[in-house]
Amino acid sequence: MLALPIRTFAFLGLGGLGHSGSLGRPAGLTAAGSRPPTSQTQSSETAAIPEQYILDLLRAYASAGFAAVVTINSGALVAGLSQASHIDFVHPAFIACALFIWAFGVTTGVATWGAAYRAIVALAASDPQEQMRWRGVAAGLFHVSLSMFLLGFGVVGVGLAA
Repeated sequence: MLALPIRTFAFLGLGGLGHSGSLGRPAGLTAAGSRPPTSQTQSSETAAIPEQYILDLLRAYASAGFAAVVTINSGALVAGLSQASHIDFVHPAFIACALFIWAFGVTTGVATWGAAYRAIVALAASDPQEQMRWRGVAAGLFHVSLSMFLLGFGVVGVGLAA
């Protein structure tokens, strides 16, 4: 269990914790539900969150996302491979295409880890251009992998309709 104070997660909400420290109303909202006209974009509680906690949370979410796309694609691939000989109501070409798509999804999901690693190395080296480049590559690979999962099922669905 994470031993982080609840304030660490305040940046995930609409405006952080309310002034009273409750989760009921985002910080800066009046009783009528509108924000008072100020130039302040962060509440004082949100601004007090150490950057290291935010980075650790982002890394944890990213790592879980990478693991998820690899898991769902590999699960679909293994399920398809184990049942391919029993699926006689879909043309084998559609099954083979879906299996290839899921294998490609696993590959792009694993490649996402490499791109994310390069982004972290660039962050540590204080190279913002390289970091942004590799973050973009990692985000693109992640979305391709997720799309391959859905596309594989789309191919099986088209095979069922044919």
